[in-house]
Amino acid sequence: TTAVEETKVTRALALADGTNAIEMVAYNRKNLAASLPVSVLVTVKSSKPRPPPRLHVLTIGVSKYRDNDIDLIFAAADAKAVAAAFRLSGSGTQLYESVHVHPPMLDDQVTAQNLQREFKRLSNIVRADDVFVLYVAGHGLTVDGHYYFLQHDVDDKSFDSIVETSIDQNMLQEWLTQIPALRSVLIYDTCESGSTAEDQSAFRGTRQLVAVEKLSRSMGRTVLAATSDVAKALEGYRNHGIFTYVVLDAFSRADRNNDGRIGTDELADYLRINLPALSATTPTGRQEPQTKMSGSPFALVNRANIVDINRIRN
Repeated sequence: TTAVEETKVTRALALADGTNAIEMVAYNRKNLAASLPVSVLVTVKSSKPRPPPRLHVLTIGVSKYRDNDIDLIFAAADAKAVAAAFRLSGSGTQLYESVHVHPPMLDDQVTAQNLQREFKRLSNIVRADDVFVLYVAGHGLTVDGHYYFLQHDVDDKSFDSIVETSIDQNMLQEWLTQIPALRSVLIYDTCESGSTAEDQSAFRGTRQLVAVEKLSRSMGRTVLAATSDVAKALEGYRNHGIFTYVVLDAFSRADRNNDGRIGTDELADYLRINLPALSATTPTGRQEPQTKMSGSPFALVNRANIVDINRIRN
């Protein structure tokens, strides 16, 4: 018989009032095969009222890389536009106690060291009852269902060097587990690096589905992801990546039940319907977003006026 190697892992978890399902999934060494989930139910009853939620938003965008051969046009501008759109949640009917849109991290600010420092800072600010949103735009890569985000100073001399010097999914998972917010949304508008093989684009086809599933399951977050390659990202749509253009549109138009708020389910549905329809009218062709909801849907932002959204886009 083969000896079984045992490893003990300890993790502190933030829990909500009521019944919480804690789920664990194990992957093999190659990160390709997953076990069936194992879950346990834990009931929490606080001795004092929970504070009202706050919204925390961090947007990241890389248009300018150390090697300008892989520069993009819209990623940094998209990160700033999405940050501005979330600031609109601070006006009108209060959905949150307060809205904190943290300064966007752009271009040469986007390194593993800087991101690690920023997530550490946020871990001391964000509460369990808060809502956390992470938006990422730039070059991305998916290898064997494992996601990589290309930081500003990535080494793009070869495919292997790109993988070795990118921010990988494990780093993102580790950083995000420091954020105690029980409700989180991850929005990825990332595209293929020009130096990679054709089949390796971020979030494309089966690779995309595997990566999105893993990101959502392993981090317990709702994931909304674009499908795009370099040509589509460079061409964009009205000075934005087309995925982000539709995300911004959703802040005003996705209120399906007309309650004045945009829920995570309404945002995902709007993307699923409108991104393929809009992209089909462009020379670059139809794009299908990938969405993976985790937990129950919740109201994310107050509905914005389309005039304000268009002002942000212009």
